[in-house]
Amino acid sequence: MTQKTLSNQKHRLVLLFFVLLLQAGSLAAYVDTLYTVPGYAYALTTYPYGIIRVSTGGYDAGDTGIGYIPPISPNDTHRSYMTFDLIEFSKPAIIDSVKLRLFVASSFGNDIWNDLPIWNVTNGDTVKLSIDLIDYGGQLDVGDWTAGDQGNPQTLLSRVHHVNFDGITSVPITTYSDVTEAFLYTMNHPRDVIQFRIKYDIDTDYDDLYDQVNFSGGWDPVYGYALLVYWRDSTSVADNELPAPNRISINVAPNPTRNEARFALSAPQDIHVQAINIYDIRGRKVTSIQVDERGTAVWDRRDASGHLVASGIYFCKVTDSNSFHVARKVLVIN
Repeated sequence: MTQKTLSNQKHRLVLLFFVLLLQAGSLAAYVDTLYTVPGYAYALTTYPYGIIRVSTGGYDAGDTGIGYIPPISPNDTHRSYMTFDLIEFSKPAIIDSVKLRLFVASSFGNDIWNDLPIWNVTNGDTVKLSIDLIDYGGQLDVGDWTAGDQGNPQTLLSRVHHVNFDGITSVPITTYSDVTEAFLYTMNHPRDVIQFRIKYDIDTDYDDLYDQVNFSGGWDPVYGYALLVYWRDSTSVADNELPAPNRISINVAPNPTRNEARFALSAPQDIHVQAINIYDIRGRKVTSIQVDERGTAVWDRRDASGHLVASGIYFCKVTDSNSFHVARKVLVIN
């Protein structure tokens, strides 16, 4: 899977969502809509006698009842896999939240059309349609039925969330599920794509009745499968936005860094900066480092508790004596 191929296949819709005020500077907030990559969508079906069927272009999850058209047999199991392209999502941003949007076009619950699945097992009402973060690369290994299960080498995060059916008893319906943890994990372990598996917590309840959901919408901008990434521009108050002569600049080197990052500040004599604050991609403060009389500071990649931080995107932010703000992105790699 090449970057060029994915870039050509990707469709992005950037909407201005709202404007927030944060401290003395205004931070523009946006939502990016990332669509699935055509050709990398899979639905797998396994039969009780062991044969696995793969289809592309659509998604479903659950089990089957007694089939009306061969070769469908009772208690076949379905699960789905999807890929979203992240190549162009490299903004120096603070991620607020990420939602996985799925349009459930139809469903069965104990053979009843458009009811949600009913699992005839102990505690069946607690069975979830789970979302797993996996890495199946450019080609799904259709023989690896457990990809996404805890302990499988292709599984990155097991059961990061579940498809949100709260308050829903019938379909069609558009669902929005929080996958922020999975998105941040992927951003902190830089990859070109983010890939999910969707399946129910059980394969089948062996009651010979249909219990499944069917996703539709394709790449439709309203109903299509999509990741909605809500982010804020952490550098909207930048050097060229500060009124002269109250101008500060920050140089960071090396960047990316493996060991430590050195900061060099330049400011007029009447501007005094005592510390640089470090934040993670979610806007949480990691640590504060002191600036010496020469306007330099060193970050040793440790948080306020003295622990080395993980690889990922961080931001250094300076607030001067006149309450102006400057932010810079720092990429930490192992």
